[in-house]
Amino acid sequence: MNNWIGRTGQSWKLWVALFMAILACISFSLLTRINSLYISYLAMVFSLGAFIAFVTIRCPFCKKSVSWFYMKNRLFNNWFQSFFRISNCPICSRKI
Repeated sequence: MNNWIGRTGQSWKLWVALFMAILACISFSLLTRINSLYISYLAMVFSLGAFIAFVTIRCPFCKKSVSWFYMKNRLFNNWFQSFFRISNCPICSRKI
C-alpha cells in the first residue's frame, strides 16, 4: 500500500481485520443453519477481533487511533473510502 497506512507499516492490521471480518461473516452464516452456542461465541470473538485490529491503527507520532478518529468524525457513507486515501495523520497532521 502506498498510502499513509502502508508507509507506517500498519497495513497488516487491515489484513488481520479483513480476515477476522470474513470469519465473523462465515460464523454468522453458520449460526443461521446450526443453532449452537459455540458458533455464536466464535462469531462474537471474530467480530470483536476485527474491530480491535482495525482500531489499533495508530499514528506513530501522536499515538492516537486514526481509524477511530475517522469512524467518529466522518460521515457514515464516506469514512471508509477517505480512510484509505489519507496522506498524513488527521489528528497531528504529520506526514510519513
